[in-house]
Amino acid sequence: MTNIVYAVFLALVSRLSGAIWTLAIGLLGGLGAAINEKGNSFATKGSGFLVMLLGQTYASLSYAAILIHLSERMIRPNLVGSSVAWIVVFFAACFPIYVAVKDGANTSPDERNVQHLTATLTLPLTIAGFFILKFIPSVRYPLWSWTNF
Repeated sequence: MTNIVYAVFLALVSRLSGAIWTLAIGLLGGLGAAINEKGNSFATKGSGFLVMLLGQTYASLSYAAILIHLSERMIRPNLVGSSVAWIVVFFAACFPIYVAVKDGANTSPDERNVQHLTATLTLPLTIAGFFILKFIPSVRYPLWSWTNF
């Protein structure tokens, strides 16, 4: 498969995978939301926020690690279009969390919840994490070794 064909395929598939990613965020962030709703103390709210932030960031970086691993197998480095393909991979990895941030921005301030707040922090962590996972592959193996299928 050529690099450009792979990039177009990935762009189309990443739109569908956003729905799956949303389910993963719901599962991983649900514990943080449950903790956050339990009480009104700063410690309870803070621990719920932290658990949800860690869950969202792990899910987002897992998605990025899967895309990076698959793309390293599919993209030929010396062919025309490899740079374009990697740009598409970057945007595909960041697209689901960007949608979550955009959803939070479109939500009225009264209806925003802890998931909207943590998504705002998860986006820059995902952007930085993408480059770390791509250019320092040894970082992938302790937490994301399961993505090397």
